Parts: sequence; structure tokens; C-alpha cells
Amino acid sequence: LSPILRELQSEPGNPASLAEWARRSNTTERTLSRRCQSQLGISFNEWRQRARLVAALTLLDNKEPVHSISARLGYSTPSAFISMFRRLTGTTPTQISQ
Repeated sequence: LSPILRELQSEPGNPASLAEWARRSNTTERTLSRRCQSQLGISFNEWRQRARLVAALTLLDNKEPVHSISARLGYSTPSAFISMFRRLTGTTPTQISQ
């Protein structure tokens, strides 16, 4: 699990699915999912969203535009990124960066 998490922290926009990570790690999706839950206390997808949020906060601090951040973090549209951001923080990226 550690190599996967390190890679996602260094490249939070990596679009590989849990199934893809499992295949690359020579394990099953179910095993990888259970490891995430037992070692992290949250699901793989939740961990990935939080990692993307942390990356987004850093990029917002550096005054990067929202559309650039959303593309860099692997979101299909800025509105998808904004929706995730609002769901996790209760505010919008623009409000945070002001």
C-alpha cells in the first residue's frame, strides 16, 4: 500500500483506478480495498480525494487558477473539482484563496 500512496501523493492527478493499482501490485482489488480500510481507516477513493484536496490547497496558496488545478488533479471539469472541494471543506476554492 505504501508505494501506491507515495505515488499518488507525488502525482495526485493520476487517474489509475483501484483495480489498476491492484493489477500493478499483483493483488486483487478486494485485498487492496481491505488494506486501505484496515491501515488507513478510510476507503481508497476517500483517501485519494483527501490527497487531492491537500494538493489543491497548496496550489491555491500558490495562486494557481481553479481551472488549472482541476485539470492537474485529474478532474474532467472545473465544476467537478469545485463540487468535491465544497463537499469536503464546506466552501469553494475561490473563497479559500481570497
